[in-house]
Amino acid sequence: MLRASAAAYSPYQFRRPSRSRPRCVQKLGPCACRLAQTGRSGLTPQQILRSLVLMRIKNWNYRELRERIADGCTLRQFTDFYCLPVPRHDAFHRGFNRLTPETLKSINDLVVQAAV
Repeated sequence: MLRASAAAYSPYQFRRPSRSRPRCVQKLGPCACRLAQTGRSGLTPQQILRSLVLMRIKNWNYRELRERIADGCTLRQFTDFYCLPVPRHDAFHRGFNRLTPETLKSINDLVVQAAV
């Protein structure tokens, strides 16, 4: 049986190659992606949007969303957390509040356009 060492795996090895972000994600601004000198780095726009989609589809509250993402490997991959710590429920709330109605409308328009 082959065993891989823990050092051989990186939490970023499964990430997709970066592409240009849609304008609706760029509207969230650099504050979501900026790394601070101290404290925890914030949620990325992709993590916010994917977590919001998951929360709305599954009809979970903030605490359950956090617990399910923390417990599930596939949900960690979908929401781009991988091996990173999952933030508390209030961080999701603050991230979702940053989404303006215009941003959500443009995201909805892109989803409808892709579906048609």
